[in-house]
Amino acid sequence: MIDTDSIKDRAETVKSFHLRKHAGTISLIVLNAVLYTAMVIASPEHSIGAQTNKTLIEWGAGYGPLTLNGQPWRLVSCTFLHAHLIHILVNLFGLGVLGREIEELLGTKKFLFIYLISGIYGSLFSLEFLPVAVTVGASGALMGVLGSAFSLIGASDFKQLLTTMKRRLLVLLAFIVLAVAPTFFMPGIDNAAHVGGLLAGLICGFAMKASTRQNLKPLAISALTLLALAPLVSFFAIGAQYKGDLRFISQNYIVDATALMNDKKFEEALPLLDKAVETLPPNSPPKYDEARFAALSLRVRTLVELKKFEAALRDIDTSEPICDDIVQLKRTKALVKFKQKDYDGALALYEEALAAKPDDYELLNAAAWTQAPLGKLEEALKNADKSLEQKHDAVDVLDTRGTVYLLMENYEKALEDLDRAIKVKPKSSAAYFHRAAVYMKQGELEKCDSDLRAARELKYEPDVWEADVFSDLIERWNRVAPNPLSKH
Repeated sequence: MIDTDSIKDRAETVKSFHLRKHAGTISLIVLNAVLYTAMVIASPEHSIGAQTNKTLIEWGAGYGPLTLNGQPWRLVSCTFLHAHLIHILVNLFGLGVLGREIEELLGTKKFLFIYLISGIYGSLFSLEFLPVAVTVGASGALMGVLGSAFSLIGASDFKQLLTTMKRRLLVLLAFIVLAVAPTFFMPGIDNAAHVGGLLAGLICGFAMKASTRQNLKPLAISALTLLALAPLVSFFAIGAQYKGDLRFISQNYIVDATALMNDKKFEEALPLLDKAVETLPPNSPPKYDEARFAALSLRVRTLVELKKFEAALRDIDTSEPICDDIVQLKRTKALVKFKQKDYDGALALYEEALAAKPDDYELLNAAAWTQAPLGKLEEALKNADKSLEQKHDAVDVLDTRGTVYLLMENYEKALEDLDRAIKVKPKSSAAYFHRAAVYMKQGELEKCDSDLRAARELKYEPDVWEADVFSDLIERWNRVAPNPLSKH
């Protein structure tokens, strides 16, 4: 007869054992998840997607202007915060994979020491190399756990080594491929924290491994003690280095202005951006160039939103000597000229940019869209075709080519592209608007009105040249689907 009570007791015992053995890893996963959930609920956006810098700072992100001015606790708190859902999912995956492995090998106390000290060193490296950046995430701590895993691969007797090293190497390989390698190809990743955490973890691992040998134990203890005390000295050294740094003042204005820009409050954001730029005058030392360019770029975006195009062009010209990406600068300047209806000037700039990046599908599309109001439809079609060769399902490009076919009165081809754009992205407001134009030309007014309602619901805003070219369609649009924001 099977003793089910005995089986249940053994199962509970095994479960309790594993919970105790991985208590540190489980606690860290829960803490990170709870903090992210609380931040999402408390933030004005209530979004599980990207959080604003202002929200992250309020919750304890690493941020030089505050960290070095009386809030050193941010070196730790930032390691328990995450910027968006993918960010936390990747890090919790890494923590689950690596944390259990190292905690099982070393025990909870040593594992937590490695995790926390690596996180602090990651924060210090960020502070040194990215002093005005808003930094969050457990990746520095995780890289420390990864570093310790490498140095502890052989931290067992020979028999254990034969059975555990293969598993540990597979675990490390999975983490590197899925969580570490992609960061080197993604913008906005804090690799300074990765390096700092990795170095701290390697030292911890080697020291803990050495501490198991009697002749090396004093040296290992000294190394771990030094590792634990060095952050204090480093913090004050970094603080002295950045004392009086004007970037800190400018960045505070930028953070507040960006929050207003996210809420579409551009009029309120502009004075703050003016102060951010004024804090870093043209004769500032070269180390301020990057911060000054960032402030000017944000002001350009704000001025464009406020339709202050001449001021935006002056800022673009001012920023050219300190810009590392001239192609992007030309793209921005072309967009401003396009908004001014200077289509020839915009096209010339796009063509200059394409000379440097001939296969950039976005530039090709922008050039095609600019050629449309100039009546250069054959050239526009060629650029749209080239763009789609680079990215065959790019919805914006399909919409551009569909619109060009519409202007060429090739309605069959226009519908093919616009139908495809809507199939790829059902909420493509521009494609609905332009397909409505095709239906209107074909006399299919019921379909036209249906697409106009969809375009209104999706909040499409006709571009500057479309008010002239599609005036009849817009007049019908305002009758069939009036803009709820318009005044009557």
